[in-house]
Amino acid sequence: MAEDTDIPSLVLKSLKSNPRGLTITDLSKKLHKDRNSIARCLNILKAEGKVESKTIGSAHVYWISQRIPLSAFLCFTRNMILIVDDNLNIVQANEHFIQFCNMQKEDLIGRHIIEDMIPVVSSPESVATITSTKGDHVMNEIRYSTEKNNLFFKMELTVR
Repeated sequence: MAEDTDIPSLVLKSLKSNPRGLTITDLSKKLHKDRNSIARCLNILKAEGKVESKTIGSAHVYWISQRIPLSAFLCFTRNMILIVDDNLNIVQANEHFIQFCNMQKEDLIGRHIIEDMIPVVSSPESVATITSTKGDHVMNEIRYSTEKNNLFFKMELTVR
């Protein structure tokens, strides 16, 4: 069984040395393992986000993933980011948005963006944009008024 535990590291090492990618058969021959073990391992690595694949003809070509984890993206951007689920409940927010709202992250997560009056996103303009979005990607200018001043934001929505 110890032999099975090193298959993922061997697969990743082989894929790193072949940036154009390899098929299951190529990996199987290169690592001297059966195709089923390699396929199972690749499915797990794909679910973990470590590899990506593309179907070319009847073969699946796998390569090392170049994606940035969402948590890293949220930390390193200067934009305010809010991630909501299908029911418009907040799933994730980055530090810039949390500071702007002057709230704790624990108090923000799970709240409904329309019912709970979250700054900027609960404004009538924002709600209209969010609820009318039919496409995959929408950009809109949003004006948000506070007691002291008017703030203008560029709102981007991506529907998944």
